[in-house]
Amino acid sequence: MATKLFGVTVPPENVVDETLRRAIQVSAPPTPESLRAAVEAPLPAPEPVALARDPLAAWVEQTFGVELEGGRLIRRIHPITFAEGVRQLSAGGSLPEPLCSEKLRALLALGNHLQTEAGEPVFAFRLHQFLAAGGTVYTTLEPSAARSSRLQGEYYSPEGDGTKLLYPLAFCRECGQEYYLVDRSERDGESITPRLPFLDDENEDAQVTPGYVALQEEDLWSDSNEDELPDFWFEYRNGNRRLKRTYQLHLPVRLLIRTDGTVAEPGAEGAVEAWFQPQPFLLCLRCGAAYDRTERNDFRKLTRLSHTGRSTATTLVSSSAIVQLREDLQVPVEARKVLSFTDNRQDASLQAGHFNDFILVALVRAALHRALSEQHELDHANITQAVFRALALEPAAYAKAPAAFGPGKRQNEEALQRLLEYRLYEDLRRGWRVIHPSRRAAQQGGSSPL
Repeated sequence: MATKLFGVTVPPENVVDETLRRAIQVSAPPTPESLRAAVEAPLPAPEPVALARDPLAAWVEQTFGVELEGGRLIRRIHPITFAEGVRQLSAGGSLPEPLCSEKLRALLALGNHLQTEAGEPVFAFRLHQFLAAGGTVYTTLEPSAARSSRLQGEYYSPEGDGTKLLYPLAFCRECGQEYYLVDRSERDGESITPRLPFLDDENEDAQVTPGYVALQEEDLWSDSNEDELPDFWFEYRNGNRRLKRTYQLHLPVRLLIRTDGTVAEPGAEGAVEAWFQPQPFLLCLRCGAAYDRTERNDFRKLTRLSHTGRSTATTLVSSSAIVQLREDLQVPVEARKVLSFTDNRQDASLQAGHFNDFILVALVRAALHRALSEQHELDHANITQAVFRALALEPAAYAKAPAAFGPGKRQNEEALQRLLEYRLYEDLRRGWRVIHPSRRAAQQGGSSPL
């Protein structure tokens, strides 16, 4: 491999690999009886020499840390979880899992506390957790009480006779009503087939219309509901109110659909009643959230299961970790932090800006909530001062030249209050935020908090 990479001959003796040696000097228990005895024995003395002679410690090193390959010691290629290690210990020694879990935790903690001659822990904890992006839930076109749901993207449901189609779902950001992501085809008879789990999928086939399907359950919709459509969908001609031509195509269409996607005639058995709407999504049949035709981005109206941006996910995970660290009194104050590594400045700048903006919005809204809880009513004359008092920030947190008294203190406070006044009213307007929009944005038909 080195020869291919560098274009010159690299002999095997010039390739330097790591050499490992065992930290535990005894062998792992070879029989179930000896393994059971090692688990039931007391913990070794808190000394490196005693730990190096403990049979259970040898089993831990062999199970979690190293393995033999071609007669040489290497790091374990396929790591296992702590829970899997407990199950293996329980099965190998015919012991209850709670006992094995307690003994393993104590032994690992002891090994992490004791140090070798090089000043390193005998058992160094390396905790890895991979946070994967959320996927989509797929389900069949059946009543909610009987349908089959899966998290894997398959075309046919493995249950039944193999003809039931699995459709990806999206959910209204306002009320959570589910919608099937479908393609309505007029080719070889009308049919409703699953489409890719993208909210803004493009289709160049003139005979296929991408859209959304909602099951008719709990009196979801009826033709009489058209009177409740938003005013901007209508126009007045010769004194008569009528639906605009551009919105007529977006009225829900009643369909009877079988589980294989074929559209049935009225009165057919084995079909469910549903409503079809073409893309873009302009109307939620459950809560009535309506959108203008210019709002073609369905991402702000619908969301898939666990559909969160990377920046938002990183911000939430990081802030949650910091909050939990502050509540853990066993962690030193100087260690209650999160370190993040990135491979370029642009990503670091983007994440830092997203984090700061998220925290700023949360702080301002929390202060407004506290101020309202204390005074019960606020208006333009006192809202800024009330929010300022609710924040209760130290001067060093917001002032470049902090002052404890005098004109400097007054000028700093006035500057912060002017900024707070702008932030408060800016946050109340209908904005573009998807994850945590303002309350007014949600009431006016914008996106609601996840």
